[in-house]
This record gives sequence, C-alpha cells and structure tokens, in this order.
Amino acid sequence: MESVTTTRDGFPIPGSRPLTVRDLEGMPDDGHRYELIDGAPVLVVEVASPSTALHDLNTKKAAYQRLGVPSYWVIDPERVAQTVYELREDRYHESATVVGDQVFETARPYPVQVIPARLLGQFA
Repeated sequence: MESVTTTRDGFPIPGSRPLTVRDLEGMPDDGHRYELIDGAPVLVVEVASPSTALHDLNTKKAAYQRLGVPSYWVIDPERVAQTVYELREDRYHESATVVGDQVFETARPYPVQVIPARLLGQFA
C-alpha cells in the first residue's frame, strides 16, 4: 500500500509522498535554514499538460480547495493563457483569464504582473 502525505486535518496532498532522508540530502548547505511548511500554501501554480489536465483541473483543484489554498493559477502553454481561481466562501471562483500579451496584475497573494506570452517565452 502506498503511503500518502496528508495535512494536519487528514486531507491528502495531491502528488505527495513522505519525505525521506534522500529528499533532504539535496538541500543546499549554504548557511541558510530551510524548514518544511506546515499548512496550506498561499498560492499553487500548475502548468497544464494535455495528459494531466483532467486530473489537475478536477482532483488536484478540489484538493487545494479543501486545503484552503487561497489562490490557484493554471498556466496553459497550448493556449498561452493563465486562469486565476480565488477561494471565496470555501469555493474556487474564476477571477481572471488572460491570454497572450494580456496583463494579469494582482496584489494577492503577492504583488506581481504576469503576461503569459512573456512567462512562457520560447514555449509560447
């Protein structure tokens, strides 16, 4: 039986597996202190792939919603687009979709400006 990492509330973390010593061996020894985060991230960014789109936009999106991830962004290289979902009242709502050279600008969760064509560069 495969082990799955869960949050404190018992929700499975999609695509996760328990950390091993081997995972931590790759951490740089640069004098900085690295810690694992306990709780939901404030932003998840997915790069869509035709082979995983159904899983990403259904199973994983639902799990992030249950975990309380406030912002979920999907980057679609085929459409050269970004779709933004924001968590409101425990449900994701599409708050923006930008394509090509259109600009997405937000202060939440961080002040940032994204232009899909520039983000994807040579892959666009």
